[in-house]
Amino acid sequence: MPIHGKNRYTVLLMLMLSLTMICQGFFPAAFALPSQGHSAGDTSHHWAGEAIETALAAGLVSGYPDGTFRPDASITRGEFFSMIHQAYGLPADSEDMAFADMPGSHWSAPAVSGAVNARLVSGYPDGSMRPDQFITRQEAAAVMAKVHQLQPDPAGLDRFADAVDCASWSRGYVGAVAQAGLMKGYPDKTFLPKGLITRAEAVMVM
Repeated sequence: MPIHGKNRYTVLLMLMLSLTMICQGFFPAAFALPSQGHSAGDTSHHWAGEAIETALAAGLVSGYPDGTFRPDASITRGEFFSMIHQAYGLPADSEDMAFADMPGSHWSAPAVSGAVNARLVSGYPDGSMRPDQFITRQEAAAVMAKVHQLQPDPAGLDRFADAVDCASWSRGYVGAVAQAGLMKGYPDKTFLPKGLITRAEAVMVM
């Protein structure tokens, strides 16, 4: 049945809104469309604002189509490896990898492959990479310790009240990045190793 009058405009408006939501959903955070002027509108008063603006200007990260950066939002594993790829110039490879959930067609495959080849990450025991899963602070610590070729240093955990919460595999890495000043804890002397690292924190560790 033909659509006339107000109904036609209502349908068109709904379609436009749907397309906007879809586009925003499909653009990963680290590869979102750059905001105008390569600057974000929600970072000027943020504690990491200066570093974020520098990273935006250098093309290491991008904001969202609505002009925001969302510094306190979590970041996925794929996004984190993409930031590392941009920041440290790791060789990229788009070939399929030996991970059940990491086909060569995935948007972050080149960056993840570069990280795998550089032995910064090896995936999970079940054979997955989980590129769309949010990365934890202890996972980020492990990657950054390897990027900077730091020796594991469990003694560096002594400064954190929640050191016991670190997984056994991450203790040396968390201690190492803490000793090197790459990652810091919170005012309450915790590190929150199993907590999710934010987009702002990810920029700071780069």
